[in-house]
Formats: sequence, C-alpha cells, structure tokens
Amino acid sequence: MTKTPAPKKLRVYEVAKDLGMSSEAVLQIIKRLGVDVKNHMSTLATETVAQVQSEISQKAAVVKVENYLKFVERRRELLAAAANARADVAPALCDRRLDLQ
Repeated sequence: MTKTPAPKKLRVYEVAKDLGMSSEAVLQIIKRLGVDVKNHMSTLATETVAQVQSEISQKAAVVKVENYLKFVERRRELLAAAANARADVAPALCDRRLDLQ
C-alpha cells in the first residue's frame, strides 16, 4: 500500500511570485481574509491560496472594466473635439475657396 504525499504547502513569497505581485501585497490580502501569517516565509493552506487567487482575479476583472470605461469616455471626448475642430475649420475653408475664385 503506497501513501499519497500531502500537497505541498506554498509559502507567501511563492504565491506572490506566481501572481506577479510583491510579498507585502499578498500578505495584506491574506490578513484581510483573516488568516494569521507573520511574514513572507509563512506557509499557506491550499484553500488560502485559492482564496487569494480568487480575490486577485475579481479585482483584476474590476480594473479591466474600469480601464475600458475610461478608454471609451476618452475616445468620446476626442471624437467630440475632432468634430468641433472640423466644424470650426469648414467655414474657413469655404471662405478661402470663395476668395480664390
């Protein structure tokens, strides 16, 4: 009979590296979740790692939506400014054409 090894517990710094974040940022998230950790070398249960990953993915989705909305608003502003600029230039071009004839 063979024993299956227990899943390896990850350390805070390993989770941070996998997520592309600083250890301090991950520590803050873990503490906000109510898990007692001391430093970047603390080990985490697999459930805690899953919670951290879920928290990060939810925040990333919110940031993506916010960035998209900012992009759309900025594009509307630029299009409106371009339309206003065309409206200001069009009469001047017509006047010049009349002067040339």
